Amino acid sequence: MPVVDSSARAATAADLATPVTVTATNESKASTYGAGLAPFFLVLALWTYTLFLLVRPLSRRAIAADQKPWQVALGGWLTPAVLGAVQAVLVTLVVSLWVGVAPSNPALTIAFMALVSVTFIAIIQALGAWLGPAGQFVALILMILQLVSSGGTFPWQTLPQPLWALHDLLPMSHAIEALRQLFYGGELSLVVSQLLVLLAYLAGALLLTTLAARRQRMWTPSRLQPAITL
Repeated sequence: MPVVDSSARAATAADLATPVTVTATNESKASTYGAGLAPFFLVLALWTYTLFLLVRPLSRRAIAADQKPWQVALGGWLTPAVLGAVQAVLVTLVVSLWVGVAPSNPALTIAFMALVSVTFIAIIQALGAWLGPAGQFVALILMILQLVSSGGTFPWQTLPQPLWALHDLLPMSHAIEALRQLFYGGELSLVVSQLLVLLAYLAGALLLTTLAARRQRMWTPSRLQPAITL
């Protein structure tokens, strides 16, 4: 048996205990805990605002006037979209100037928040155009699902694996990920990829609303005297 002195034994034990050296480098990070949660709550505020915006998704008068379906869809979306964009700008300014959670890229953050707001409005408008008052309830269910799967408060990878698809499918996840990059000075390439996803949601929602407006050009007794009116 070899005779090993105490220093050699200590060095061997250290090598066996830590055979690999790990070096961690943060490219960007939130300054405080509140700043870390800011993207999640900002996006949630935009969805909640849209959820309780009680406006008709489609104008019956415009449909009765035989306007083109895309005009009816854009007409029902435009006014809430303007209000939503203004609300997104205001909430971003309040968080930045009053709360003190300033984004690394203020101009792009404000523009992106406005896009998120008008996209959420288009999605909920499409739900209302197809489902009527029940669309608000479906939007509420979607909000609850996104609270869990968006990764805003905890890593979404800790969810059961069957729920991982919700993270990639629902829009709030992409909005939060892009806002994190804008708030903490991350990579703009990741913002662009999430931006394209939200633009696809916006275009798809407006297309569905246009199809609903085309479908509603045929009047039925249930539409003339609905059981529930909004």
